[in-house]
Amino acid sequence: MDNLSKPVKILLGLGTLWPFVYQPIFMTFMFRPFAQAMEHGDFSGGILRSLIFMPIQLFTVLLVLALAVFFMAHAISNERMGRNTKTFWVVAILILHMLIMPVYWYLYIYREAAGPVNSER
Repeated sequence: MDNLSKPVKILLGLGTLWPFVYQPIFMTFMFRPFAQAMEHGDFSGGILRSLIFMPIQLFTVLLVLALAVFFMAHAISNERMGRNTKTFWVVAILILHMLIMPVYWYLYIYREAAGPVNSER
């Protein structure tokens, strides 16, 4: 999996950063109007927002899931890491997926391979 082209690496990076861009937008357009509707009792427009954002939300959830699976598979097959480091990254991606995937992407996918990162085997 280390033979990824530069455009593919950049697309993976953009996909990894997408939830950080999308979540503030989702919160702003879904929850703020909902709070205002609760205050004023007017719920018109909520269905339209839901119809617009739910497919995007589903896409985002599936993207994060697919990227987590890809990054875990990449960590397992990464020959530059020892067994303990692989275990750490798989568990970290499994538990902290959205937060840790950009770090893994930068350290092990975007940067060019310079030989073994970890000497333990």
